[in-house]
Amino acid sequence: MGLISVHNQRVKSFVGALRNQAPFPALAIEPEAEAHCHLGLWLQGEGRLQYADEPAFYQQLLTRHARLHTLAREAKALYDAGDGKGAVEKGELLEQENRALMTLLQE
Repeated sequence: MGLISVHNQRVKSFVGALRNQAPFPALAIEPEAEAHCHLGLWLQGEGRLQYADEPAFYQQLLTRHARLHTLAREAKALYDAGDGKGAVEKGELLEQENRALMTLLQE
């Protein structure tokens, strides 16, 4: 399974967990998860090399990736506070942001 597929499956799993359909995946909300998840590791290694000549585009990828983790943390906080509806709504924003990131990566 490729990086994009693994990443997308992790996002789906996280959103499913907000709906009580799956366990929460690791490396989504932990401190510095952005640097340790599959996509984060790729962005620091091969992705950085691949987009070295496009620093503005690379920064856009990093920003969107960080936003995914921020939204995940916000959704989990709502979930933990008992606000299931708010958590799911935040999860939908997470899915939208992920689609935007995937569009960038596939260009």
